[in-house]
Amino acid sequence: RIIATTNRDILQEIEKNNFRQDLYFRLNVIPVIVPPLRERKEDIPVLAEYFLSKYKAGIETSLKSISKEAKSVLSQYSWPGNVREIRNLIHRCTVMIDADVLLPEHFENMLNVKKTVKNNGLSVGQTIEDVERELIIKTLENTGGNKTRAAEILDVTPRTLRNKLNRYKDLQSDYNLDDDIDNESNLEVESFSQL
Repeated sequence: RIIATTNRDILQEIEKNNFRQDLYFRLNVIPVIVPPLRERKEDIPVLAEYFLSKYKAGIETSLKSISKEAKSVLSQYSWPGNVREIRNLIHRCTVMIDADVLLPEHFENMLNVKKTVKNNGLSVGQTIEDVERELIIKTLENTGGNKTRAAEILDVTPRTLRNKLNRYKDLQSDYNLDDDIDNESNLEVESFSQL
C-alpha cells in the first residue's frame, strides 16, 4: 500500500510535464482531499491541544494548558505551513516557554500576528544559529542530556544533532557527544543489516 500526499495540483503538474500521468493513475485509487488548515478553523484548537499533550508526555515542561485567548489567536492565523507549522509552534512553546498556561504573548511574534515584538526569551536581532543553539540546549536540558531523545523531539536524525553539536564546540563539555547517539547509530546499522 502506498499513501502519497502533495500540496500541488497534480493535474496541472501533469499538463506541465512535471508529473507522470501513468503514475498519477496508479496512485489515484482512493483520493482523499484535505483542505488547508486555514479552511478548517475548528480543527486548530484541537490540533494545538493534541500537540501540547504529545510534547508534554515526552519532555519536562511547565506548560500545562492553552488559554482561550491563545486558541482564539491561533484560530485567526492563516497557517501557510498547515499542520506541520502548528506542530512546530507548539513544540517550540513547550521547550522555550516557562509558564503553566500558553498565552498569546508567548507566540504572537513567532506567527507575525502582531507587529509589536514581545520578549519570549528570544531577542530581536538574534541570528538563526543562536536561536537554533538555544533550542538545542533547552531540549537537551529537558531530556536530561539524552541526545537520542532530543533528536527525536527536534525532529532531526541523531547524526544531524551530533553535527549541530559539533558546530557548537562549547556544548561538547556539557553534553558528551559520543554517548547515546553513537549507540543509536549502531542499533540502526544492526537493524538494517538484519533485513
